[in-house]
Amino acid sequence: VVRHMIMPLGVKDSKSILDWFAKNKTNGAYISLMGQYTPFGENKDFPELQRHITKREYQRVYEHLLSLNITEYFAQELGSASESYIPKWDF
Repeated sequence: VVRHMIMPLGVKDSKSILDWFAKNKTNGAYISLMGQYTPFGENKDFPELQRHITKREYQRVYEHLLSLNITEYFAQELGSASESYIPKWDF
């Protein structure tokens, strides 16, 4: 399984990853589109990382996956982007 997290402003990069996967995949290989990016920590120097991905960004990547006739995939729900999934870093 190739896991790929879609990042804010990263649609073009995500499409490139999917193109690569479609060209190079072998039997039994799956791609997992992850829409769970959650802003966390000190990222004030990177304003593009201070937000979740949008539904439109996710949809554009997902539609590209389908256009490549990739049938071996997992697609994560956007509802998976939540601070509840961030571990407590208290050590």
